[in-house]
Amino acid sequence: MNFAKDPKDEVVELHYLVIRVANFFLGQVSDYTITELSEHNKPTYDKVAIDARVIAGALRAIAENGVYSEDRLAENAQQAALYMEMMAIAIRKKQQEELDRAASDLKKMCQF
Repeated sequence: MNFAKDPKDEVVELHYLVIRVANFFLGQVSDYTITELSEHNKPTYDKVAIDARVIAGALRAIAENGVYSEDRLAENAQQAALYMEMMAIAIRKKQQEELDRAASDLKKMCQF
């Protein structure tokens, strides 16, 4: 990160990073079968979802510490991370219906 930047810009960049990861998840779900997805392991979808949750948690901490007061971005990132975690669990357990549901919810929130 460039510390000469405005903290607001950094928060927005972190938010969009989570959304880009979410769009990656959605692209993978549309391009591969659940069996193929479950075989992807470098990194696993679980790991990517956890990383997205960590970034979303950092956004929440920044918002709560008053560095940036835009709670909406933090909440949006946390919700996207939650859907990605749900998708990762569905992939690991090979539960197509759960994967489709979480992907649909994630897709709705990523369209802006």
